[in-house]
Amino acid sequence: MDNFVDQQRLDEYQKRVADWIAKQGIFFQLRHAGTMGGGSVIKQLGVLFLRVLVVLLLCLGLAFFALNHYFGGDDYRGEVTAALGEVLGASSIEAKKFERARGVSTFQDLVIDGGEESFFFQAEINRLAAASSFLTGITSKWAPEQVRIKAASFELKAGGDQEEMQNSFASIIASMSEGNLESIEIEELSCEWGYSKITYGKLEKAKFRASRDQGVWEISLEGGRFSQNWLKNLDIKEAKLLCDSDGIKVEKLLLSKNGGEMELAGSIMGPAARPKFNLKGLFQSLPILSLVRLPGVDVREFMSGSISGDMKISGSTDYRIVIEADVELRGNDVVTLREKWDLLRAISVLDVDRTYRRVDFEEGRFSFKTGGGEMEVNGIDLKSGSLAALKGEFKTYLPSQKEAAEALEIVLTEGIGSGSFKSDSTDTSAAKDLEDERMSLKTAAGLLREEENYLNFDNSGLDGVSEAQREVMTPQQIDDMRMRDEMKVYRVRGDLSLGVAAIAFAEYDNLTKLFPVDAQGWRWVPFKTKNTFSRVSAGAAKAVLEEARRKKEYMEE
Repeated sequence: MDNFVDQQRLDEYQKRVADWIAKQGIFFQLRHAGTMGGGSVIKQLGVLFLRVLVVLLLCLGLAFFALNHYFGGDDYRGEVTAALGEVLGASSIEAKKFERARGVSTFQDLVIDGGEESFFFQAEINRLAAASSFLTGITSKWAPEQVRIKAASFELKAGGDQEEMQNSFASIIASMSEGNLESIEIEELSCEWGYSKITYGKLEKAKFRASRDQGVWEISLEGGRFSQNWLKNLDIKEAKLLCDSDGIKVEKLLLSKNGGEMELAGSIMGPAARPKFNLKGLFQSLPILSLVRLPGVDVREFMSGSISGDMKISGSTDYRIVIEADVELRGNDVVTLREKWDLLRAISVLDVDRTYRRVDFEEGRFSFKTGGGEMEVNGIDLKSGSLAALKGEFKTYLPSQKEAAEALEIVLTEGIGSGSFKSDSTDTSAAKDLEDERMSLKTAAGLLREEENYLNFDNSGLDGVSEAQREVMTPQQIDDMRMRDEMKVYRVRGDLSLGVAAIAFAEYDNLTKLFPVDAQGWRWVPFKTKNTFSRVSAGAAKAVLEEARRKKEYMEE
């Protein structure tokens, strides 16, 4: 009986102790849990830990909800957008939409204006995504290791005379190397550079990959198109570049066009706004039309074919890009001249046994140089079997205001209303504005967007003016537009000689005396030219036909 009473008292005591412990703080319970025996105490501690776990989970849930709400708010969006703008050196940046999900921050439709330290004037980015830790923006600054972009376009500061454009490639590297950034991927990258048509270049929709290794960025390009001056719309097969604070090392640049290829290597050094090009390489079976483009002239009507040779690209985007090449026809290479050349058409009339309406030169060499909107072709030595040969040199250029006026038989007056139309004067000096544009140092900001229109004259000048509009224009206004049209059409100046077989003029004694046979069996018809591309040989053709006509008239008498 005494044992039963003692046990009952013990149980009551332990219950009172447990109730008292339960009323104490959690730290007291944890501290003395090991010294307070009894099954009820252990049970109480189990309940306690369960409660603590539930509280912690609730707190974490509330914290997660609060952080997600903050991450989706305007404050966090503004902070991250500002951090991105700081990396790019932007003066202003605007994102149409921003979201953060599963640790990835995503910007939609970014519009960016470059600042003084940036390497671009303007940029547009479609969907920029970057992974980040959960507490990025709370415990640390937004500085991703990897950035992925769906599409981006940049107007680069390459050419011009602004003071802020003096930065070296170090400014680009510094911006790209900000924080923890280690790699950049862009599915479609487009860039434009240059301040005028003589320095203009662009990259269109290329796949871009860049990774950083000890301060050097390894860059690869694939797909898309590349253009620079006379090189237009070449497909990018492969490009491998190394970029550091000194500039860009081009390890390999492989371009193609209609089955032909060009491979270049070298460097692009100096200030980012005034980079100096030094590229060398080879090209094989490259279409002539990808190398020769003359605004205002449909070159395809006069010549076509493919050529091979060595190439060098030099110069700078703040002055001019120079492309030089030594051409030697190889394999299936051919330079084709068509009957749009007046002299070929004339000789086809005189030589009854052969036709010169299409001449395929499959053997020979020449060199050419382009830069400043002009092209020089020297050392021409081409042969088309026993049919024809061509020697000489020439230069293409845009005419001055004076040359255009002479061609149109317009009398220029000076000092009246330059740069504007004046109905009460005969001044035509407004066309001088176009002449000045060719060499003036303009920023890319305005002219880059006009470049393609400048090179496409389908709707320019009088061709784009309706009859109704012409009726209300003054004669001087019409002359001004005629002048501007004429100044956009390339001229050819040079000394050339077309060689034909000895029997080509067999029926014309006067022509055989006028053009004697040389040691190789060619009769050379020389001609100097200073005319439009379509009229290069017009003078020589006229002279040959007139001489042949005199022979015919003499025989008829």
